[in-house]
Amino acid sequence: LRYLSWKERLAVARALMRLARHVSEESESSPSIGQWLQANGQSQRAQERFWNVVLVSALGESLDRASIAAARKVFVDGFMAHREAYQVDVPNLALNELYDSHVACHLKNRQVAIHRETAVRKIHVDADDVVIELADGSDRSYDFLILATPWRRVESLLNEHLHAKIPEVHGWSERVSSPITGVHLWFDRPLTDITHAILVGHLSQWVFNHGRVSSDAEIQDRYYYQVVISASRDLSAMDRQAIVAQVLDELQTLWPSETPPSLVKSLVVSQQDAVFSYTPGLDLRRPAQKTKGPQLFLAGDWTQTGWPATMEGAVRSGYLAAEAILDQLGQPQRLIVPGLPPSWLARLLWRARRAQ
Repeated sequence: LRYLSWKERLAVARALMRLARHVSEESESSPSIGQWLQANGQSQRAQERFWNVVLVSALGESLDRASIAAARKVFVDGFMAHREAYQVDVPNLALNELYDSHVACHLKNRQVAIHRETAVRKIHVDADDVVIELADGSDRSYDFLILATPWRRVESLLNEHLHAKIPEVHGWSERVSSPITGVHLWFDRPLTDITHAILVGHLSQWVFNHGRVSSDAEIQDRYYYQVVISASRDLSAMDRQAIVAQVLDELQTLWPSETPPSLVKSLVVSQQDAVFSYTPGLDLRRPAQKTKGPQLFLAGDWTQTGWPATMEGAVRSGYLAAEAILDQLGQPQRLIVPGLPPSWLARLLWRARRAQ
């Protein structure tokens, strides 16, 4: 990272080692990772140009709010524990095609019924069954239910009996969330050939080049770029055209041209409840997949996965919920994919540091 001085790079390395050794149970009054970094000699430049770049994207939260435990998970597991841990698998298909087409087809071929656009009003337990009350007034009974709705919806779906039986979900409907904003831009000519970029020290954080669009009549033969801005609370006070103008200015400054491409169309989409805010002490409140209702299980990135608010965390929660059902049926089976084991070098460094 040549835009950091040698002094800043050494300070980052020292802080990473301290973070790897940092093991303590957090509470809601514990310091944020931003406060911890300040106390551990990290300059404002280092925070903005190293820690912020990684953590805001990984956690969807700003340094002044995110917990130390969440930051430690990202850096220790993703950077330090194994030399291949940084690698990311990127699907070659759009997610709707990957999951909605391929996975749905896979399930249907195994006699799994999929009910689309079927609104659920309430969930309750009747004898040995868990019952789903639909919006049309009909009921459906099942042996087990994995409730995989967003955290804000869970409480409203449980009847009073289940509310009392599963207190760990209380208050989650009021949990603070963190927004993510997407700025979508279509140009008449290419802006850059780079497929994706991480921007440092700008409003824009990630840029994805989707290339030439040929399937949409309105923007056919246009060049589509998507800018992602996590923890975008500050944008709520900005006019959408002002957001587009600032992003456009940043991109054209980074990729200048004597005849810059003309913007044909733009769209700003902010999802206010994109991810839960991973604040200090949150892990103490994240519920397990197995609940005290023997037929009801929870899944979602907000449950106890050990991971931040990520799609990978949501997948892990599904595996854990399925494992809990199999265990209850007397058919225990390990489904979750184990993480990469710490390398010998990581173990040696941490052991040596702990001994000092």
